[in-house]
Amino acid sequence: MSKLSTITLSALAVGAAASFTYCSNQAKFIGAWTAVNPTNITDRMPGATMATSLLKIDFVDNLQKTGGAVTLNSDINVTRTIDADSLSQGQPYEVKFAATASVDGTWSYDIDDDDDVLLALDLAKLKIDLDGSKVTFTQPAATVVPQAHLDSLATKYIDTWKRDLTGAVSSDLARYTVIDDIELSRDGNMMTFEIESPETKLHFKRDTK
Repeated sequence: MSKLSTITLSALAVGAAASFTYCSNQAKFIGAWTAVNPTNITDRMPGATMATSLLKIDFVDNLQKTGGAVTLNSDINVTRTIDADSLSQGQPYEVKFAATASVDGTWSYDIDDDDDVLLALDLAKLKIDLDGSKVTFTQPAATVVPQAHLDSLATKYIDTWKRDLTGAVSSDLARYTVIDDIELSRDGNMMTFEIESPETKLHFKRDTK
């Protein structure tokens, strides 16, 4: 794949054409990026009726310019249900909570294609942060069940939810071990690339300080 080849993509967000160039060993993708849209991970999260993950990626170059460190952070929002009990008058509980996930690793160029980047992520050390005090129970349960009981339910299930999140996020982030066809906009503020399982094209915007 030529380092000098260019393509033109439709910039839907602004209704205009944006010119992108393929990435090369100049590592123009170095820096922090946030996904334009969250990823739906509902099918990876047991018991969830909706679960999304908004990914942030931070690439850091090494001194040799041959690779470097990478950190992935996800802002996760989950809606799920809990079985009814004696206090919920036969109605299942609907629960909403937010969590963050983070994992560190390293990145390197694919020696077979310098538009591709390989990530080695230490998913065994994936960190999940879920604050039980920020779990919310929506109506009707929230209007008929004492808050003390809702708090006890959150405490009871929080370890299960963390375990479920660990599995869901790990399986999702494992898709990023090979990042294909990195492309940057001419101004360097937008980035696209593809991941597999299933094949998906993702769009990121550069974080500004």
